Amino acid sequence: SAPSCSCRVAVIGKSCCVFPPLQALASQAVTAPDGVSRVLVSELSGLDPKALQEAALSLLDQLGDRAVVLLASKGDGDKVSFVAAVSQQVVSAGLQAGKLVGAVAKVCGGGGGGKPGLAQAGGKDATKLPQALATAVDIINATLKA
Repeated sequence: SAPSCSCRVAVIGKSCCVFPPLQALASQAVTAPDGVSRVLVSELSGLDPKALQEAALSLLDQLGDRAVVLLASKGDGDKVSFVAAVSQQVVSAGLQAGKLVGAVAKVCGGGGGGKPGLAQAGGKDATKLPQALATAVDIINATLKA
């Protein structure tokens, strides 16, 4: 039987998820410069794009009506996956998941996109991941300012 995960994300292979439960991760969210939006930009190790997307949606749900979640995970070799999930109120404020994730993946030599509320992308250079996550924070803070 498959192990149960405390983090409400798909079981990966035969082992359970390798990162802290999502509730603990959600508590690391910060408030955007607009004073109301909750922002979480994080790297989770060892998740495939589907599990990463499920994690992002679960976190978005936990963070409330005005939230942005951008998650990254290193894959095989130098590959890296990104998922952005943005609540409707934040989309209305001008931040779209597709544009955010595309700009972030570009830092890692990749690309991608999707809908305003949910988007995925991939990159080819995992060594640039810290820079990519910093870019995400910059874009979010520049868009959601007071």
